[in-house]
Amino acid sequence: MFIHGATHLSADTGASSVHLLFPHSTELPALRDAGLLLRKDCQFHWENADYADFDQFLAGFTSSKRKKTRRERRRVREAGIRYRVLSGRELSEADWERIMVPYASTFLMRGREPYLDLAFFIEISRTLPDSVLVFCAELDKELVGVSICFRSDTTLYGRYWGANRFIDSLHFETCYYQGIDYCIAEGLQRFEPGTQGEHK
Repeated sequence: MFIHGATHLSADTGASSVHLLFPHSTELPALRDAGLLLRKDCQFHWENADYADFDQFLAGFTSSKRKKTRRERRRVREAGIRYRVLSGRELSEADWERIMVPYASTFLMRGREPYLDLAFFIEISRTLPDSVLVFCAELDKELVGVSICFRSDTTLYGRYWGANRFIDSLHFETCYYQGIDYCIAEGLQRFEPGTQGEHK
């Protein structure tokens, strides 16, 4: 079985762990028997109901949730944050070096190295230039937060997030609201922002 080979390779190379994403339900007993821990997550996907703009999307919210979302977005604007959305085609190696600072800092704050390194992003930007998107949160020309996403013709997939300082509501604006705005503007049908809790 594949998992035995993967666990042996992990031990031989000194890897800290083996992860298998989205296994089929019929594979779960064998994975458990092989000593793997099973983890259950939720994914919530945003679906575009041909919204004309973000306000039309918010119209389906309860009044309190609509007010909360608008307040979160307003806090980010009032903090002076401005956004640029750049494709892999527009990003130079120097740009990726800047992006790595907030991306890496979020991992380092938790005592971990980033999953993906600078060489990966430069290569993926070169080989899939129209599929890579970076939502850049800037304050007085300083890059304070990023959300690195990938897109297809129908879907926006996210996201590798990072920030080098705390700014109220920056996380939700950068990782969720900006992605929804982008999908509406580009006519994408779906936004899959990653494995999250229901509060997202």
